[in-house]
Amino acid sequence: MKIKFLLLIIFIAAIFTGCGEKANTFTELTPDEAQKIIQTEKNILILDVRTPEEYSVRRIPNSVLLPLEEIEVGNFAPLKDKNQKILIYCRSGRRSKIAAKILVENGYTNIFEFGAIPDWKGEMDETIINVED
Repeated sequence: MKIKFLLLIIFIAAIFTGCGEKANTFTELTPDEAQKIIQTEKNILILDVRTPEEYSVRRIPNSVLLPLEEIEVGNFAPLKDKNQKILIYCRSGRRSKIAAKILVENGYTNIFEFGAIPDWKGEMDETIINVED
């Protein structure tokens, strides 16, 4: 009886502590919260995980392009410091969530995902395209 009780206690403790493993999580922010961080903090990296074509048209100033496809194959070249605060965005929020999860699974510890560029109300760098008639 004592052994069953002890095993039950160990099992419950393992559930509540996650078996001692670090949780693989990232923080979701609103675009407004991300903008406040960008305006007030230093040593942050703004990561755009869209395609080069999307990035060339419209992007958040000082953002770094690293397409999700590169992250999925393990190319983390621009992300040297695994403890640096990284704020991630894309077009709709789907790719940024996938990228955030992959980065956390690969040991990045300070990941913040803020979703869709259409929701961004801050400053933008845009490429002006001249269309001739």
